[in-house]
Amino acid sequence: MELRITNKIAALTAAPINKAALRLLLLIPAFLVATCAFATPADSANRATVRIANLGATLELRESAAPANLPSYPGIRYFTTPDGAVVAMANRLLVVVKNRHTLDAIRALPQVLDHAPLAQLEHSHIELLETADVATALALLAPLAQMPGVISAQPDLSQNIALQKGGYFNAERFDLAAAIGLHDAWRHTLGKGVHIAIIDSGIDLAHKDLRGTKLIAGFDVERRSHRIAPQSAQETHGTRVAGLIFARHNGFGIDGVAPQAGLVAIRLMSGWTSATVIALQAAAQAGADVINCSWTFPLMLDPVAHLVDELASRGRQGRGVLLVVSAGNRPVEIAAAEQFPAYPALLAVTAVDHRGAPSGAAYGSGVFIAAPGLLKTTGINANDYGALGGTSAAAAVVSGVAALMLAVNPQLDRAQIMKILADTADRSPPGEFVAGRSPLLGVGRIHAGRAVAAAVATRKEPS
Repeated sequence: MELRITNKIAALTAAPINKAALRLLLLIPAFLVATCAFATPADSANRATVRIANLGATLELRESAAPANLPSYPGIRYFTTPDGAVVAMANRLLVVVKNRHTLDAIRALPQVLDHAPLAQLEHSHIELLETADVATALALLAPLAQMPGVISAQPDLSQNIALQKGGYFNAERFDLAAAIGLHDAWRHTLGKGVHIAIIDSGIDLAHKDLRGTKLIAGFDVERRSHRIAPQSAQETHGTRVAGLIFARHNGFGIDGVAPQAGLVAIRLMSGWTSATVIALQAAAQAGADVINCSWTFPLMLDPVAHLVDELASRGRQGRGVLLVVSAGNRPVEIAAAEQFPAYPALLAVTAVDHRGAPSGAAYGSGVFIAAPGLLKTTGINANDYGALGGTSAAAAVVSGVAALMLAVNPQLDRAQIMKILADTADRSPPGEFVAGRSPLLGVGRIHAGRAVAAAVATRKEPS
């Protein structure tokens, strides 16, 4: 069954920006590629067409009515992308600027009612601006794009977060450890010393298989607090993801892939661009070595791309943070950089079934690797277990294996991690792979035992 967490519009609507809460975020260096953004409202039967520059191309959004499954909030307008995805737009803009002088000039504009820093990067800043309404925000885009020092300016858009909850074939009897060689990997390490960030719904650390998990940091993006617990009985996805990675090896329940790693828990329940930037920034400020996103978006948007590029290239003291994402649970091709999971700085994971065959998830050149996609994991309350399906589960497995690799060889950089994962992956049947890649499975199915052994073999011993 697929669980769709629709946009939590009420969490980050046109309410005033909470600048005091945003000061919780630390500043991170970055390397940026300059682009520009603009918007051209065009009235057609009282509907606007908005064009914004995104990743070097023009993204056209056509205004639409509020979807039937989403409430109509005051001040929120809805738009449809060329591929049919629906996004929401509020009275906020995100700008990426090169220098402090430009930032000060933008803050002084009369249309800007309030502002807050989201991230200070190596050569630029990401700032959130509040205006009177969506129309004012759109009208401000063209003047911003013409200002010297502005790299990018976009409306704050909200995309749906799609999460897959369970499945129909028996996850109970599947032995993940045997299937991907975890027992061999665990002879070397259980992940101690590595920090894994889970950006997801709330996590219930009171579950009996998660008690004792080392919590490094916790942050709730919408509530701007350090509370990470789920807010309803239906909010189980984050706990299920955490179980696959962190479940203790205690003789009952399940065994997590990297139970001795440290957890950075980031609760994110909305798809606003600003919220995504805050979540990634919070994970980075807590020192995450691996960031797990067991979800996906239709679009990669400029502000997120700038921060993702920074983390992948300069994070971990220049070795690069590994950002693992779900490729998506629909059988659609992902290949273009403007598709969120296919963005080059991310590691997109597709899912295989218990036989190791493709499970009908996303495919294409944007997929990097495959992992099992329906697994037993921690459930609704402190004593329950359930299933986590699709690429949500597969991404969690890959994040855990990457943590094991870093635990035995902390000097590995992002490129080395990905090369080892590719070199040690299962590629069968051989006919499906050309030049080491399959159109359905990327570099192949992950093998933890061989990956960790290769990480050990490449370790440089102190002289």
